[in-house]
Amino acid sequence: MDVKELRVGNWINEYGAEIEVAYLSWDDKSEGCSGIPLTEEWLLKFGFVKEELTIDGNSSYKKVFYFLGTNKEDFVEGLYWDNDEMTGYEHVKHVHTLQNLYFALTGEELTIR
Repeated sequence: MDVKELRVGNWINEYGAEIEVAYLSWDDKSEGCSGIPLTEEWLLKFGFVKEELTIDGNSSYKKVFYFLGTNKEDFVEGLYWDNDEMTGYEHVKHVHTLQNLYFALTGEELTIR
């Protein structure tokens, strides 16, 4: 893992433990660190609301969308699952990447609620 990807407050896996980055220094090393895979559990921790929607009226074709907040206008486009796999923003595979993207788009931290 490249420590340049990280910000204070990001969640990562360090030697098998999920930790929140408390500080960064110039000599930080990425040994033993990796990204935490982005899962439904993490989206729900951050306050996303899950909603299953049928597409084109076909009840056998459903997608699961995640909205942040109670207003569907707060939907983060691309964060949806199809057949147990996230589609849309394929590069958002880890918790810290979602946190950084959210901050870049809103200027606010995405934190556990």
